[in-house]
Amino acid sequence: MKQEDPIFRDSNLTSSQYLIWMAQALAPQAPCSNMAMAFDLGRDIVIDGLSQAFQQVVDENDALRMVFEQTDGVPRQRVLDRLSAAVEVHELPDQEPGSAGLQSWLERRSQRLLTLDKKLFDAVILRLRDGRILWYLNQHHLITDAASSVLIYRRLLEKYFDLPGKSAPSFLHYCEQERERSQGESARLAADYWDEQLEVVDHQQSGGYYGHPADRSGTRA
Repeated sequence: MKQEDPIFRDSNLTSSQYLIWMAQALAPQAPCSNMAMAFDLGRDIVIDGLSQAFQQVVDENDALRMVFEQTDGVPRQRVLDRLSAAVEVHELPDQEPGSAGLQSWLERRSQRLLTLDKKLFDAVILRLRDGRILWYLNQHHLITDAASSVLIYRRLLEKYFDLPGKSAPSFLHYCEQERERSQGESARLAADYWDEQLEVVDHQQSGGYYGHPADRSGTRA
């Protein structure tokens, strides 16, 4: 990421977030950054208690309350003071974990677009055959990765079963630190180095196929 990019410079996104945001901006109707997971919770789960536990996770985790807004084409992220978890409950009494019908439902649901300036997650409790409970959570890649999705699931169980645990550190604070690091002197020197290496490669390849002169047929000499 070149630091002189004026849109990146005026945003408060990390370089990784900026690349994800650009990909979404280029294909706004494509769920290309959805990260959906489903967890089998077994039976004997109280639906209301699970919903309340997730609301507590949202309340303490600023990444889940993040929204991304644009001003004059520049994206900026901010954390909402309060956001309703709004967990949906779906009844699929004919399905069980691993069934084709359940997989089809999950695949369709994972294609739903997440609205960047409203809410970047979609949470659903699925009640399956014999009262089995499946927890579905889809998050936008702007606020999560595979590892943090598992941590959120673990925190959900801690809240539900009233177990001791630690809340996640501020994601917004991490983003601020990451931007400072990426704009520091060491990052600038690293970027200059790799720019120079790319210029060398471009120069070598200008003479033909991977630096080798091409014959009249265009094949490697």
